[in-house]
Amino acid sequence: MFRTKIIAIMAIVLLTLAAPSMAMQVEAASPVVGKVLIETDISKSDSAVINLSGVAPAPEGSTYQVTLKSNDGRQVLSIGSIDVTADIIHGVTQATGSGSLIFDSSSSGYSGANLISTYSRVTITQGSEVAFAGHVNSTAIVEINGMLDDINSVSASLDSALASAKSAQSASDSSTINTNMNSMIGALSSIADDTAKINAHATAASVAADDLGVTASSTAVIAVTANINKWVNSATSNASDNVITSEVAIAKIHVNQIVSELSAARNGWDADNSGVISASANEGGSAQAYSAGQSMATMYITSGADAPALEISNHILNLGLPKVGDTAFTLMIQVGFVLSLLMIGLGGFVYARNKS
Repeated sequence: MFRTKIIAIMAIVLLTLAAPSMAMQVEAASPVVGKVLIETDISKSDSAVINLSGVAPAPEGSTYQVTLKSNDGRQVLSIGSIDVTADIIHGVTQATGSGSLIFDSSSSGYSGANLISTYSRVTITQGSEVAFAGHVNSTAIVEINGMLDDINSVSASLDSALASAKSAQSASDSSTINTNMNSMIGALSSIADDTAKINAHATAASVAADDLGVTASSTAVIAVTANINKWVNSATSNASDNVITSEVAIAKIHVNQIVSELSAARNGWDADNSGVISASANEGGSAQAYSAGQSMATMYITSGADAPALEISNHILNLGLPKVGDTAFTLMIQVGFVLSLLMIGLGGFVYARNKS
């Protein structure tokens, strides 16, 4: 009888300990109901497209308000509202539906600012309640921003090199051609270092996010930097080995090839004649690398409130201890749960053995 009571008490304690872990697992499994895609309208990453599906329409007389937030929650941008319309299937109105919102240069509150550089969280509210939310991993977004900055640097170098190459293309004497070729080579001198930094950022973002979509886009970016290096190296070698040492007629044949290679490095090349230039091997240039990088900053939306905003402290005694929302807390609870099981089991065994 006494042992039965001990077992019952242990079962109750185990269920109590397991409840928080079970709740966390349920929360982690919340289905994705939409996403925020950052795109380019007039300037880099200045617009957003928000989609929701499989969600209930807001009550009559109210709407879902969409707000972008910085990683620490201090900067906020209200970008409009989403009107979710109930789906109709075979003439029957469903309980859920879909809706979308485009924030661009025609929207109220648009400033042309780079959204990825500032915002990595989204909340969608109905009244005073947060109905849906999403975010980009706080470590990944730092790497993504660094990567996009380096892609912009590559694009600027390619633009400068292309301008010099096109000037050589229209020149009629060897001196002008050679001067422009040397300027082009100088403009391309930083490409290798910049693409190496792009690859490092892309890899770090993929590891931090631990997301299949981010990993796929990271792989695409790395494939494109290989394209860029290949075309830039070919253009540089061609300029040094052939253009500068040749007479005008021969030099301009090589200059035409150089312009084509640099154009591919900047804007891509439709290698398979599909009509679409993708961020892939032998096709994508820096323009496609930037688009792939933008997709890495996609915010996936789930039901309910998002994780707490990251708190940033500059205090001299900031020791880097875990903060609310850190994964360390989840790990601590799980480790504590396992240790509790071991201690309860061992204690119960010893107690029962002593009683017998």
